[in-house]
Amino acid sequence: MRKLSNSVLNILLACGLLFVFGGFLLFVYALENNHEHFFKFWPFFIMISGIIITYCSVTLFHKTHLLFVGIMLALSGCFSIFVARDITSLGLKELWPVFVFLAAISLVCSCIYRFRRARPNYIVPAVAMVLLGCIFFLFSLDIVKMSFVSFMVIAGPFLLFFFVFCVVVFYFVLSSHKGLVVAEDEAVHHE
Repeated sequence: MRKLSNSVLNILLACGLLFVFGGFLLFVYALENNHEHFFKFWPFFIMISGIIITYCSVTLFHKTHLLFVGIMLALSGCFSIFVARDITSLGLKELWPVFVFLAAISLVCSCIYRFRRARPNYIVPAVAMVLLGCIFFLFSLDIVKMSFVSFMVIAGPFLLFFFVFCVVVFYFVLSSHKGLVVAEDEAVHHE
């Protein structure tokens, strides 16, 4: 079988991304009871801009930070469509910590794209974001009856000390194990 050129593969990637997210939009449309106002445009534009940035990052620029932004925008747009269409009984006021989880997912995807495997310097912040998202969910869903501001006044200094301690320990672990640190030239370059 003949190998496809990069331009053909890029076109197939773009078509695949459009079909996936087009199918997602049709899925949301099928779940909706009120077909009168199908689009609330801002989540749709967020999702489309994320798809475009992701595509450009993978095919043109080969920058990991752009891939992170693109994936984050695409996932945020998809989630915002769910919230805007009232598919769940909860609103954005209760579900805003999901954006923290989406940032963690975007960070892990960027890591895997850049290094072709999970690296501790990407996974540790992603795990921290997931833990913060869980803490935020406790307050946004009113599982913890105390307000978040009151909690941060009481626990904030202890949490700050704990996070600084974790960063210092992580720094010493990375500096003593040179195999965990990746030099720029070791990163997989996509062409």
